[in-house]
Amino acid sequence: MFDCAIFLSKTFLTIQKISAQHLDSASCTCYNPAVEETQLKTSTISQKNSISYNDFEKLDVRVGTVIEATSPEWSNKLLKFTVNFGELGMRTIFSGVKKWYVPEDFIGKQFCFLINLEPKKMGEEQSQGMMLMADTEDGNPGDIQQPTLIPLQQPVANGTVVR
Repeated sequence: MFDCAIFLSKTFLTIQKISAQHLDSASCTCYNPAVEETQLKTSTISQKNSISYNDFEKLDVRVGTVIEATSPEWSNKLLKFTVNFGELGMRTIFSGVKKWYVPEDFIGKQFCFLINLEPKKMGEEQSQGMMLMADTEDGNPGDIQQPTLIPLQQPVANGTVVR
């Protein structure tokens, strides 16, 4: 048996009475001296319901390079991307980011896309997937904030699976 102390940021974590044979008898105490127990706030961040691994495996997330990006005249919100997915071919994908980005922000860059969404009609065309981006939050529910692009840091083959 041994005692172990781990420091994570300002949180002090103590683990006592751990042995390979008696992991079920372990006790764990978390202590953060900067936060009194009465001052702990309930998180307002909501998390979506859990999904099974089988459901996760249904998502086909792939890397693609934006070959062409345009701003359709008929839309105030959408940008249109032509994306190269290697052996999977080219796809047209629309994204509602025109308020924050210009087509040149995307051309020649690789991003992750969900490619097995049902096609969705956008104007006279169809979007054949969705670019993944990070939502920013300012604490005001309903406010649409500028999404953060997630370009790849190193080039990989178009069509590479993302897990």
